[in-house]
Amino acid sequence: MSNLPLEQVDDLSVQRMQGNISRKFSQNEKGSGGGFKGCVGGTQTPLGNNSYKVEHSLGDTPKGFVITSQATSGSIGATMQNPTGTDVTITWDSDPGAFQIFLY
Repeated sequence: MSNLPLEQVDDLSVQRMQGNISRKFSQNEKGSGGGFKGCVGGTQTPLGNNSYKVEHSLGDTPKGFVITSQATSGSIGATMQNPTGTDVTITWDSDPGAFQIFLY
C-alpha cells in the first residue's frame, strides 16, 4: 500500500481527498508494522429491517468493511454500526440476499 497510485484530476478538492487518504494509509502502515489486519465476516444473524449482526475474528474493533459479494444484482448501500471486538451490525438500504463482507 505504500505506493498508492493517485488519479490525476483537475479538481483541487479531489486532489486533497486523495492526498489525505494516501497519508492515512501511510500512517496506518507505519503504526501496524507495515500491514493491515482484516478478516472475512462469519455468522450472520438477521435483526430485521435489513440489518444483520455479523460475527468476526478480527480480535479488535473493526474500522471499516468492504462488501465482497451480495446475491442481488443491483447496487445497494450498507452501513456499519455498533462495532465490537466480536461482532458488528450491518444495515443495508434494501434486502441484499446472501452477502459476504471483509472487515478491517
